[in-house]
Amino acid sequence: EALCAESGRCLRTFTGHARWVHTAVFSPDGGQVLTTSGDRKVKLWSTDSGECLLTLEGHARWACSAVFAPRQLGCSCVL
Repeated sequence: EALCAESGRCLRTFTGHARWVHTAVFSPDGGQVLTTSGDRKVKLWSTDSGECLLTLEGHARWACSAVFAPRQLGCSCVL
């Protein structure tokens, strides 16, 4: 879930990971969220629609962290 920092209310629920989410980071412009999970997947989401835009699979172990890298590839995964 994406929560409002001021009120704490739920702004959007992102559904799609099969296990616990370890990381959720917003893109610099706030238009996307990058999540990592114990299901060994990294997902890129639209904050406007809540739609999953991209799923990165095939990690040998759970994905523990991911960050957006401005002016490069867009996002980087650290496993």
